[in-house]
Amino acid sequence: MDDDALRTWVGDDFPGPIQAIADRSRPGRVADVSVEQGWWPLLVRLDRRLATIDPDYVVREVMPVDGRLRFEVENSRYARELRAIIRDAEAEAARTCEICGRPGRKRGTYHPWYEVLCDEDAGLRSTMRTW
Repeated sequence: MDDDALRTWVGDDFPGPIQAIADRSRPGRVADVSVEQGWWPLLVRLDRRLATIDPDYVVREVMPVDGRLRFEVENSRYARELRAIIRDAEAEAARTCEICGRPGRKRGTYHPWYEVLCDEDAGLRSTMRTW
C-alpha cells in the first residue's frame, strides 16, 4: 500500500499495514495506535526498519502527545538500536502534518493540546476551536 493510499484510507478498520503494527502488541492486549493518517506512512516505514532489527518486537502504544509522536515498544534485547530508529521517526513526525502528511510544524490547537499541522490544516483546525 503506497503513502497516498494510507493517507486517504476510508474505512472502519485500519488498513493492513497499520493493523499489522497494532497486532504487534503483547498477546491478550491491543496496542493503542491512535495517530492521524498523515503519520501512517512514517509508521509503516518505522515498522519495517524495526522489524529488520527485531522481527518480534512488541508495540506498547503509538499516539501523539503534546505535538510529538510517542512510539513505545516493550523491552527488547535490541532496545538501544530500536530506540535510535524510533527517535528518527519521531523527528520526522515533528515536521510532518498529522492529518495530511505534508510538511508541518507544532501548533497549539485545542487548549492545552498541540499538534503538528501544515498551514492548510492548521487553518481548518482553528475554525473548529471551541474555546
